[in-house]
Parts: sequence; C-alpha cells; structure tokens
Amino acid sequence: MDDTPQELIDYIVSFINDDRKTLRHIRLVNHRLNQSSTKHLFLTLDLTIGLATGYDRAAPSLQQYTRFQALLSLIQSNPAIPNAVHNVELDDLGRLSDDERQLVHPTLCAILDYLPRVSSLFLRGICFPRVHTSLLQSLIKKLTSQNLEKLDIWNCQFSKTDDLLHFLNDRCTIRSLRIGLFKEAALPAGQEPTPLFATHGEEIRENPGARLDSLTIEKDSPSIIVNALSPTTTTPRAFDLTHIRHLVLTGIQDLPAANSLLRIIGGSLQSLYLSSAALQLSPQDKKPSTLDLQFNVNLENLRISSLQWTATQCPADRICNIFKNDVTLSKLKDIQLVLTAWIKRPHTSLLYDKWMDLDDLFSNGSSFPSLKSVKVIVHADNLPPNLKPNPSELIPYFPKLSRADIISCTLWQDDKRQCL
Repeated sequence: MDDTPQELIDYIVSFINDDRKTLRHIRLVNHRLNQSSTKHLFLTLDLTIGLATGYDRAAPSLQQYTRFQALLSLIQSNPAIPNAVHNVELDDLGRLSDDERQLVHPTLCAILDYLPRVSSLFLRGICFPRVHTSLLQSLIKKLTSQNLEKLDIWNCQFSKTDDLLHFLNDRCTIRSLRIGLFKEAALPAGQEPTPLFATHGEEIRENPGARLDSLTIEKDSPSIIVNALSPTTTTPRAFDLTHIRHLVLTGIQDLPAANSLLRIIGGSLQSLYLSSAALQLSPQDKKPSTLDLQFNVNLENLRISSLQWTATQCPADRICNIFKNDVTLSKLKDIQLVLTAWIKRPHTSLLYDKWMDLDDLFSNGSSFPSLKSVKVIVHADNLPPNLKPNPSELIPYFPKLSRADIISCTLWQDDKRQCL
C-alpha cells in the first residue's frame, strides 16, 4: 500500500463514505487509510443541543458539555480533523437556561474557531437573542467567511426583521440559500430589540452582490426574501437574483409575490419546483391567482405539486390557466405534476374530462418544441379501493402525448407505486 497513490485510496474509501462503522474500523489499519476515512467521518459536524440519540432532553447541559469538550479535545489533537469539516449543523442554541448557556456555548465557540473550511452551514431552530455573545461572534465569522457557499436557515428567530435583512445582505459568497419559517423573537414587555449583527464590529461595504445559483423558500412569503436580498440605503450589499438557475417554493400562499420573484430572476431560471395550495380553484375565486412564467423563457424543468383532484375539480384547469396567455417555453423539457386525489362524498367519482385540454396544450409544438417528458403522479392514499384512479384509465385522456410517447402516469397508494 505504500506505493499506492493517496488519490486512489481516497477514491476507494469514497465508496463507503456513509458507512461510519466501517470508516471507524479502517482508521485503525494504517496512517493512509486513517487520512482518507477522516475526510468522510468528519465531513459533517453535528453541533446540535439536546437532540443526539441517548441524551436526556430534560437535562442536556452537562451531557452536551461533556460531549462538546471531548470533541474539542479530539479536534485539538489532530489537525486533519478540523480541515476535514465542510458542513456544520447547529440546532436549538437558545433552548438552554442562562446558566447552561454559560457552560455550553463557550465550548461551541471554541470548536467553531478551529474550523477553517466550513462551506455549508445549517442553522435550525435558533433563537439568536438567546445565543451567548462569544458564540454569536464566532458564528458571524463563519457567516462572513469567503469559504461559505451554502446557507440553510430554518425556523430561526431574530430580534427584529432588520436583523434578517442584515443577516442575508451581509453574505457575499453564498451560492445556495434555503430559508423558511422566519420569526421575530418574543421579548419581555418594555425590552427594546438589540441589533444582533453589530457585534462583529464590521461595517457593510459596497459590493456588487453574491450570485445565488439556488434559492429555496419554504412556508414564507417570497416578498420577505425579495426585500431582504435587495439593496437598501442601510444595507448596500445585496444578492444578484438574476443568476438563479434553481428555484424551490414550497408551502407558498402569496402567488403574486412569487411572480414578482420569477420576474426578477427572468431568463436565467432553468428549474422550478412549486408547491402551493393557492393554485387551487375555489368557487369564490373571481380572478384566481396563477403562476406567471412569461419572463422565464429558458426554463427546462417544471414541477408543480399540492394540486387536488376531486369529483368537482380537475387540476388540468389550473395548469392550463398558467399557460393561457400563450406563454412560450421553447427549452422546457420535463414537466412533473403531483396530485392528491380525494373525494368528500361517497357514490361520486373523480373528474376526468378536463385532462384532454392539458393534452392539447402540451402537444402544441410551437409553445413546447423541446418537451420530452410529462409525468403525472397521483397520491391516492385517502381514497377507498373502488375509487382509486388507475393509470390505464388516465392515459387515454392524453392521446396526442401518448402517440409522441412522452406521457407517463404513476399512482402512489400505501407507499406502493403503480406506473404506466
């Protein structure tokens, strides 16, 4: 093995990169296998509090302190370990009491300061006003690092909305951003919110903006994110949204705000995944909101979910409504439609007759000249067996797409898949 190139050893070990038990064993064989396995064992560092298996959630402080002290000692003893860490997960930093935070957070701070190559940061369930000052400073250093490419902010609390705006506008190297369930922290009566991100002592500098490649917004209005990513008089640094290629919007209720974001992104968008109950038709909708794709002329992949198929409503209506203004997507190759079939009343059946309109729409060669695949995925777990749709019954409603061999239907029921 002494004559084997280290690159070849790394390649062989990469085949067991998620088998942590085997990786621990081969670390003991020799120095070179130890070097390769360390890269995979410590690629992602879990710094969550009170969530690890085997720990007492009711009293996590001493157990977590012991765990983090052991991890810190390990990092200090082997320089290869901190260099191997690229992904860091932090969760529930504010759930401890003040005394517990004084014990645990400085140790976390020391661990973060030892990690020079963090490229992905996952922040979940963090109440920033309750984070220890020293840990917050270390965290901000990582957030402003030139190595950071991916940032995930989920269910976090800030003192005020401006903190979120500053938080996002001050990042200059991020290529992938996921954000959802933003909240303002509840403060005691009479207490004024304190700006969090003045603690690192840096002024915001003029910057042409980071070029986001991927953006995911979950269960928040896109307008909040658009405002946060746009330059203001107090936060001149901003992201360049016009280079986003992949956009995911899930649990979105504000379709007009989503359309504003699509308009800003424009022709760079290649992939769009939208999950929105707002796409459903309602008898009260006189002018129902719809998706506006006229500015996204280079879109290649489109996936729409959260559509309902009932005895009185066929989702084909809503999908056709998206393209009613003669939208031409000449590069669109793949369309996925994810439906949920359900019926309120017995002795009724699903409405099928609108599917042919969708067949006419997608078989229009002038509007969709590059279309290669249309996939209809139906979830029917809530239907009785005699009312569950059969893929063979749905296919005949797409005669033109069937002749072109680009339509497929899949039925999911009880975690089993039936395809045609």
